[in-house]
Amino acid sequence: MDIANRLKKARELKGSTQTQVSKETGVNNKTLSGYERGVSEPDLSTLTLLADYYSVSTDFLLGRLDKQEVEEITTIAAHHDGTEYTDKEKEEIESFKEFVKARRNK
Repeated sequence: MDIANRLKKARELKGSTQTQVSKETGVNNKTLSGYERGVSEPDLSTLTLLADYYSVSTDFLLGRLDKQEVEEITTIAAHHDGTEYTDKEKEEIESFKEFVKARRNK
């Protein structure tokens, strides 16, 4: 999946319209449309702004991580404040450890 499709997917997952994204980020609506149609690509600062807005990593938008990996990484970082992990979160952390090990051995 290319950056255009990933930007569109991230926006849809957030449940936002291009108009909402434009109003909340300051990125022109026609510019956003161009990004999602593959007519142009965002510069690094805009890419970072959109990644933060969509709550995904720039690696996801660039195609370096798939959505599942992003969700696993987000789950691990979510409790950096020291609060207790749920049993489901602990399972996800263990799953991520296995994923990292498998990726390392490729």
